Amino acid sequence: DTGEDTPEPAATGIYVSSTGNDATGNGSQSAPYATLAKAVGEAVDGATIYVMSDLTMTSCARFYNKSLTITSLGDATYTITRGDNFAQQQDNARSWYNPAMVEVQTTGGEGAGLTLTNIILDDAGKHEGAVFAQAVSDDGTGLDLTGNTNCVQDAIIASNATVPTTITLGDGAVLRNFGGMSAVRVTDQAQLVMAEGSIIEDTTVTDRTKGKAQGEVGPAGAIWIQGSSFTMNAGAVIRNIIGRAVYADGGTATVGGAINDIKPDSDMWQKTNGIAIHLRNQAIGTLDSTCSIDNQNTKVGGESIICSNACDLTVYDCIRWCCH
Repeated sequence: DTGEDTPEPAATGIYVSSTGNDATGNGSQSAPYATLAKAVGEAVDGATIYVMSDLTMTSCARFYNKSLTITSLGDATYTITRGDNFAQQQDNARSWYNPAMVEVQTTGGEGAGLTLTNIILDDAGKHEGAVFAQAVSDDGTGLDLTGNTNCVQDAIIASNATVPTTITLGDGAVLRNFGGMSAVRVTDQAQLVMAEGSIIEDTTVTDRTKGKAQGEVGPAGAIWIQGSSFTMNAGAVIRNIIGRAVYADGGTATVGGAINDIKPDSDMWQKTNGIAIHLRNQAIGTLDSTCSIDNQNTKVGGESIICSNACDLTVYDCIRWCCH
């Protein structure tokens, strides 16, 4: 059969729907896949994945060494929600661990990328695992990695890329209600860009918690960068976040756009409350002339910006900022 539903080897449009089927579908609009994990696995470099309905995810959509776009089909904006009993997965560095909803990774010196437009990813405040701490990676010394299954997920979207890789939250991309360590975590050579029209927010989460396990540090923040880079452009918004908006553990953060209503929560990593931007470990921060930080609704203990550990902060006419 050579009909139009037969997938071509270099198909650049992949479709996914809650009424689709991973086993019998071929990723065409008339025979879509059922899961985002299947769609990203089958998509070729440069492909666009069209989401045709609201989805509930129970396994990570992880891909390597290619750049993909994920968007809603047509004028609707569909929501992809983290479901219950989200599946663990493994890699060579971390053994078994609790993953993000979407992971963008690299091998063999090849880059990757992800662009989201007109789509909502909602963590629903859920997490697998019990300990709010970073999953460790094997450094060649024979680390015991069995504890990684106890750690909650890093993010809604995560990348540990070792070659230049960009995650772009484009116009209409919304990340909501992170339940693990962050909404987006980027490390090493991964970089995050929030473009005009993108939003990170809490809508159903009203409190962040952590347990009392040894080594537990608590959630990091909506954005969590480790030695990598984050750029927030004019017209991007981080709002109504419980605990902290940006946590830069090394690396660079260039912030335009608006950060509004960051509410305090003492369970956050390092227990700093209501923080819009937290720079540590020699992180370099720049607040450009389009940056607006409004924490007027923050409760007692909240600050607008905190800098620590010999960080470097430059401010260009940012509205309502302060540095502690």
